Amino acid sequence: MRFEAILKHLGDFKKYQITQCLILFPPCVITAMNVLAFVLTGAVPSFRCYDDSTCPLNQSLPWDSDKNTYSSCTKKDLSSIASNSSCDVIGNITSQVKCDRWVYDDSAYKTSLTADWNLVCDRRFLRAVVQSVYMFGMLVGAIVTGHLSDRYGRKKAYYISLVVQVVTGFLAAFPPNYVTFVVLRFILGGTHSGVLLTAFVIAMEFVGPMGKVVGGIAPHFWFALGYMLLALLGYFIRYWNYLQIAMTVPGLIFLSYWWLVPESARWLIQKGRHDEAVEIIRKAAAMNKVNIPEKLLQKDEMEPTEETAEKATFVDLLTYGPRLRRNALIIYYNWFVVSLVYYGLSLTTSDLPGGSDYIKLMLSGVMELISFVFLYFFMNRAGRKCCLCFSMLLSGVTCISAAFIPAHQGYDWLIQCTAFLGKAGAGASFVLVYNYSAELFPTIARNSGVGFSSMCARVGGVMTPFISLLGSYTDTWVPVMIFGVISLIAGSLALMLPETAHRPIPETLADAEAFGLTFGKLPIRNEEQYSGEVEKPEEEEKATDDICYPL
Repeated sequence: MRFEAILKHLGDFKKYQITQCLILFPPCVITAMNVLAFVLTGAVPSFRCYDDSTCPLNQSLPWDSDKNTYSSCTKKDLSSIASNSSCDVIGNITSQVKCDRWVYDDSAYKTSLTADWNLVCDRRFLRAVVQSVYMFGMLVGAIVTGHLSDRYGRKKAYYISLVVQVVTGFLAAFPPNYVTFVVLRFILGGTHSGVLLTAFVIAMEFVGPMGKVVGGIAPHFWFALGYMLLALLGYFIRYWNYLQIAMTVPGLIFLSYWWLVPESARWLIQKGRHDEAVEIIRKAAAMNKVNIPEKLLQKDEMEPTEETAEKATFVDLLTYGPRLRRNALIIYYNWFVVSLVYYGLSLTTSDLPGGSDYIKLMLSGVMELISFVFLYFFMNRAGRKCCLCFSMLLSGVTCISAAFIPAHQGYDWLIQCTAFLGKAGAGASFVLVYNYSAELFPTIARNSGVGFSSMCARVGGVMTPFISLLGSYTDTWVPVMIFGVISLIAGSLALMLPETAHRPIPETLADAEAFGLTFGKLPIRNEEQYSGEVEKPEEEEKATDDICYPL
């Protein structure tokens, strides 16, 4: 369909597109808070074994020399002595047993799910399950909401996700048990995809080529604000269930979106609802103060052609030719790595030595915002390949550096700085990998290719909590070393990708195979040609309905 011709007259990123972004993306703040909520609601306060005796702690509890404190997971075995034994006798006991009760410090967190359900010691893996299930919910949610949005419309899928997110958010504040809470986290993960993906589709369908950078960064910007707001709320609300409620309450405002959010014009055209699509396009043109030629709004002009209807799958990307296969595998690997590292560094923010958990979480969001400023200025100037390579290598080098810095020896500030730089690199890579996928995969396989890339990212997200958990079974440097090594590999592989900035998007598998070598008659793009400010002669061109989705 000739939708791209309409975009040339509307302008790349004017009043209507900006308004849509300002309406559709703020709910991402709540989605972002839900992603990292367990960092605070399930925080691990300082704890030790419960003392069954009346003796001083230095006699009744074993000393953990590695942590320089009383043992957290074992206690002295009192079963072999009389109940009225003296403290001196108890102090000489060397045999130990596992703790079955604990005492938690409530100075930083008045309540915590970890303390409520004793998710410590041998049960600490249950904390990783909570976050892994959320990530799995994101995967399932992307599939379900994708089906709903294709069948019933983007607007309905978006609104249903908003409603379910609010209802589930309130229910998650009062779970009767661990299993119920995990199920609710799974549902929240599903709404993550429904809110973010459909909002991005509706907002970006009217954004022209020169507005893709700003539009692509926009949802991630709101995500970073969500992390910062979570830190602020957590600082003032130290009870986990009240914090969960406070995170969810703003969602009630977004329930009014049914009357504010338009349906996707592209989807309406695909469903044959031409008049409704034209009404939305005219509204956009009026707000941008431009005129759309009536010819472009005719029904026959908007009918999909056989060429645009042709489709290929991600399997074709792997079997068509060696260059396309190499590029696809590198993109898939980068998606997997950036998701694993990004969420790995985000979810372990509170594990960084020294400082307040709330301040560290706040700084993590600030560093992401700084990385977006970097992208705004350099994505078009330096190119996608250079920026992606630099961001991944930055994340890798800083993570490996943090692994070699000794903790609790006066270098805590240095560990925090390297971790935050790594988070900035991972955040920038997330934006870049979206753009790269949309520009590198050919039109006929873009939806399938980006969809499979997203699945690779979800797999990385599901694995993240368990890789982070390795630190408690081995050493704290193990997870960050893993994050660093795989990031270095991803950044190095990115050098093998062709540059896509200011170049025409490949349409066919043959175009994608030859991308970076020759483009035949396809000219290299320039900003003036795609400025959207000057009306150009109408020309026959193949447009795409494919939109790349953010995570």
